[in-house]
Amino acid sequence: MYTLIKNDSVMSFDPITRIHVGGQELLVRNEIAKADSVFISAPQPVEQNLSVSRDGIAAALRIAPDEISENHRIANINAGLSTLIVPIDSLITLLSLHPDQQHLKEFCLANGIEIICVFSTETSSAGNRYRTRVFAPVFGYLEDPATGSGNAALGYYLLK
Repeated sequence: MYTLIKNDSVMSFDPITRIHVGGQELLVRNEIAKADSVFISAPQPVEQNLSVSRDGIAAALRIAPDEISENHRIANINAGLSTLIVPIDSLITLLSLHPDQQHLKEFCLANGIEIICVFSTETSSAGNRYRTRVFAPVFGYLEDPATGSGNAALGYYLLK
């Protein structure tokens, strides 16, 4: 959206652009002149039924089931994308995750999941409260290093 708005002579002057995604209207606020950014609204988050087991999730991520935290629940939150939220106890486990892309994609497709957001409350910096990673194999790549959708779902999860 940034590139589209910045390079379109009409859109570059519009403060708000409306786009339709998945049957919903989202607003894109043009702040390119002020902040060199655009801001895209997200639909209201909704918690969806969780149809997968802890063991199934662990197998898909290629970790032992006991690596998934018992202190936080697993959830499926849709904040624009169906996001499986998976709490991991250890930062080392979180950072060493390397699931098989094809296997993870098949798991996601079989369970109606678009992305997986794994998080830990153990961080490498005292100023941080959470460390996340987001996997998005259904979109053709294993990991998304700059994801708003995954972290929007996690934010809703944490507020709840």
